[in-house]
Amino acid sequence: MAENVANRDEALKCLDIARRAMNSNDLAKAEKFARKAKQLYNSSDVDNLLRKIEEAQGSGPSVSSTPNADQRNSSGASTTKPSPSGQPESHRHHTTSQHHGSADSGTPEQRQLVQTILKAKDFYEILGVAKTATDDDIKRAYKKLALKLHPDKCKAKGSEDAFKAVSKSFSCLSDADKRAYYDRTGYESSTAAVAAQQAQQAGRRTAYADEVDPEEIFNMFFGGGFGPGARVFRTNFGGPRQRRPTANPNENGRNGFSGLLQFLPIIFIILFTFFQNQQQPYYSLQKDGTFRTPLKTAALDAPYYVRSHEEFISKYPAHTSSRMRLERQIESSYGEFLEAECQEERLRRHRIWTTNGREAANNFKAVNCEAYDRYQELAKEKYPPMSSAGIWF
Repeated sequence: MAENVANRDEALKCLDIARRAMNSNDLAKAEKFARKAKQLYNSSDVDNLLRKIEEAQGSGPSVSSTPNADQRNSSGASTTKPSPSGQPESHRHHTTSQHHGSADSGTPEQRQLVQTILKAKDFYEILGVAKTATDDDIKRAYKKLALKLHPDKCKAKGSEDAFKAVSKSFSCLSDADKRAYYDRTGYESSTAAVAAQQAQQAGRRTAYADEVDPEEIFNMFFGGGFGPGARVFRTNFGGPRQRRPTANPNENGRNGFSGLLQFLPIIFIILFTFFQNQQQPYYSLQKDGTFRTPLKTAALDAPYYVRSHEEFISKYPAHTSSRMRLERQIESSYGEFLEAECQEERLRRHRIWTTNGREAANNFKAVNCEAYDRYQELAKEKYPPMSSAGIWF
């Protein structure tokens, strides 16, 4: 996998935008952001979503330009969240099946359960337990839901996403430290909290979920004043006024120039943001043709690769504050990578248990989960919970 795992957070944002676009039957936008996510950080979730988008695009009548058709088909196109229940579930499924055949073969109870999980607002609501629930309550709730939602058993659309949500909720609430942090902050780790804070500090570029390209930011500044689809970088700001009949062309020209000067600071911000996004990363968690030189962070021995040791040292000298900040970012990204790999192993173990039984599942070695547990313990030792140097606890 040659993709830079450091871009994983941005890829997840693009994937979320793509899913919500598909939920709204905006397949063009869904495909656009799904492919951006694939370029940033490829995963099975991205590939699955792209496949579903292609299937929806090939179904023809299922994507209608009329609002009623969009509402009727939204449950068939959604991959993460069910469509708003503007009509009874059974009727929506029947209408969808006319366009998509028997793609959703789940029972009404399964579809309702998936819908409930995907609409839940927090981990406790996902598992259906109170915030005062004991560890045993959480374990029982997880087992009950995991059996019902396992993709090999539950054929309702969105079951895999619901299953992953249940697994993530259990992973957080079954860990005393993570649960305490979640109860205090609403985030499962300080990594998630930092990501949200960075999104706010980044200003307009990351203030909304849909503002990936500069044109959309520009439309936000002007409230869509240039009209849908306007290419603002190709627009002559004084042009519309000059085309109108006027008795004083020179005055019109001055007004147009003044208008351009007024927007120069905004243009500068947009261009700065655009070119900043084009900068090449200085490291990668995966070795490839560009990043070949291996290094490790000082505190947690998190492995990463750089293009050139000399170039990297000149940019981030050892024992400097900039190097320490970068290494904490690397350690956080590596921890998230291990957590994602561990989640995949848990899914595989569930599938083995379903098809081959408990003994086969117990014999499955979750090496990434073991590595993730060791990494967590080391992080707790090096970065005590809630300390100023803490990374993700």
